[in-house]
Amino acid sequence: MRTAAQAAGCRQAERAQTLVLLRADAGQRQQSWYGGPVLVDALLDDGDVDAAWRAAAQTRAHDRQWLALADQARAIRPADALGVYLRLLDQHGLRPCQKVGGAGTRPPLG
Repeated sequence: MRTAAQAAGCRQAERAQTLVLLRADAGQRQQSWYGGPVLVDALLDDGDVDAAWRAAAQTRAHDRQWLALADQARAIRPADALGVYLRLLDQHGLRPCQKVGGAGTRPPLG
């Protein structure tokens, strides 16, 4: 659709109208069949990380979306991205590697 709208010279108008519909859908706070509002995915696909972050925070973004968002936001929002990674690790009962002993020493696995 993006390519067709660009070719027709109406990409911005189509994008604006699409975002209105996606925001309304996200506002219903119903979990979609694949998890999370499509709005977050659309904004990430557009490369609009700040808008995607706001949408994820205001809606019930799925962990998959938070992970994709953190990956895209690392360079511009490193502390926020780290917070997402740590929350997801904790949620799955995992802990980040911590230095034990000398430099570069890691705790044994398992």
